[in-house]
Amino acid sequence: MKNVRHLLIGLAMVLAVFSAGVASASSTWGKATFVGTFVEDNSDGVLHARLRVRIHGTCDTDTVAQDRWIIIRSGRMDGIFAHNGVNMKNAYSTLMAALLSDKNVQIDGLPHCSTREEIFMDLWNSNVGLF
Repeated sequence: MKNVRHLLIGLAMVLAVFSAGVASASSTWGKATFVGTFVEDNSDGVLHARLRVRIHGTCDTDTVAQDRWIIIRSGRMDGIFAHNGVNMKNAYSTLMAALLSDKNVQIDGLPHCSTREEIFMDLWNSNVGLF
């Protein structure tokens, strides 16, 4: 009986750690109706490239297609973070290809699905793709 109780307590602690460490992220699917650059971010003392995209589509459980403005931030692009520049170019090219070819785009890693405010998203925590 004592071993079962210890096992249940241990399982509860493991589940608490895993549930606390899991970040909630949303996804959106739809048409890119605008793609452009956005003013750089210097909030941490280093410039980060940003782009702005408007997606007309759905987001997670929101089944009604609506416009969402998403600001994507590259992350640092100096020194050992130089790969973030390549990732940003790829994201921009993917979104521009979707806009020009009228293809659907999927963006994973959004912090929320708001249609009332711009959604700020870090590229290193997300995925941008065509489908």
